[in-house]
Amino acid sequence: MQKQATITQVSQEVASEAVRYMYGQASDALKKLREARKAGFSPDDRVRAGHEEAPDVFDVTPGELYIHMGAAEDLEEDLREVRAHVLDYATGASAVDMKDMYALAQVNVLRNMMEAIYGVHLTLKGETGCQPTGTPLEGDIRSLRAAGYFEHDTTVFDSTVPTPTHRNG
Repeated sequence: MQKQATITQVSQEVASEAVRYMYGQASDALKKLREARKAGFSPDDRVRAGHEEAPDVFDVTPGELYIHMGAAEDLEEDLREVRAHVLDYATGASAVDMKDMYALAQVNVLRNMMEAIYGVHLTLKGETGCQPTGTPLEGDIRSLRAAGYFEHDTTVFDSTVPTPTHRNG
């Protein structure tokens, strides 16, 4: 079910551009969830996804994507944590290191979460043995969570906690 191993098949350029796009789409999903809460919503509601055009990093160009509000709500906390882990890649401050398995795992989990929120596969150029982009995702949030689809490092740097410093003299 997971594409963890396949993300190592893509180029650094594809991985870096994909994480920038998915970070933006995750931000959009969280914003739309916040707006939906104000207006009142059902977990069954679907809302058209972001305005950003998908970069040329997917095996096929994704069609119109819709945010499943129930999935976005269920994944909200996890999605915020994973976004914190990939912030430097999303802003371009760092390129995704294709030898850094921790970084690749975080990028992969972000993609897995966006797949669950959209309900379709998002396969990158260079990945083999995966369902094509746009193919409906099998399983619901509970079964995907039980299968480890969203497992990630929950340690997030908290900038509100002062970092100890040592000064000589």
